[in-house]
Amino acid sequence: MGFSYFFYTACYFGLGWSRKWTGLAAWKHHLIALVPLVYLSGFLLVEAYEMFFPIFTPLLFLVGLFGYLAGWYFTSYRAPSMAAVLTLACLIGTWRYYLPEIIGSFSEKWNQQHLFPSFVGKSPELRFESEKGASLRPGDFRGKVVLLDFWFSDYGYCIEKFKLLNVVKQYFANDPRVLVASVADGNLDDREKFNKVLAKYPYITKPALYDPQGQFVKANGIAKFGYSFEIGLNHTSTIYTVDLGNYSGDLLADYYTERLIKQIEEKLKEVPQ
Repeated sequence: MGFSYFFYTACYFGLGWSRKWTGLAAWKHHLIALVPLVYLSGFLLVEAYEMFFPIFTPLLFLVGLFGYLAGWYFTSYRAPSMAAVLTLACLIGTWRYYLPEIIGSFSEKWNQQHLFPSFVGKSPELRFESEKGASLRPGDFRGKVVLLDFWFSDYGYCIEKFKLLNVVKQYFANDPRVLVASVADGNLDDREKFNKVLAKYPYITKPALYDPQGQFVKANGIAKFGYSFEIGLNHTSTIYTVDLGNYSGDLLADYYTERLIKQIEEKLKEVPQ
């Protein structure tokens, strides 16, 4: 995903750079460049609001605009000055290293307030099965800070995201008060497919739990917001966060893992000694 943003920025940079060959008036050149940029952002906002709004839509618009402005500025110089080089570096650095974190933080708050307002602060009915079919009762989670990542096998990023989730799991590997687990949606993956996927992708976060017929997902109506998503439980098995997870790939990878670790560390302070 990060490469896609670099490529997207490069394309708009080239569009800005092309002013030297088109011979068009500046306003015409701007119109040709910015109309599709605004149209794409508007289309994603209207047609796929829940999936793309607080991260993808503004980020696509801003990186395209930054790239275009940088390319346009560079054509003002036969040999770009050091100021121009530094300006471009700052633009790229802003959206690549700082803007994703800012938007990621905003996205988390937005999801809590607008997508999942009824979940935080409640104790869900958790009845899962282990890989071997053993039943897991709600009481099994008490006393632990728990992060549950819900997934299904046909969504490729659900699988790839486990590599990031395992970073969090490894960070708390020596703390028995923390449980980081994955939960397969049984409504989308039957038990046979679940077992095959576990064998095919050994890096799927363990313990890998199974939700028969997707009972938890269906009962709470979460699936309509898309995959992958996570819920965090404090030591009393009360939900303290529900989030769509890192669905923008490696662009937010560092922010994603650091955020989860920080959240868990804060909840560990509430666990009785």
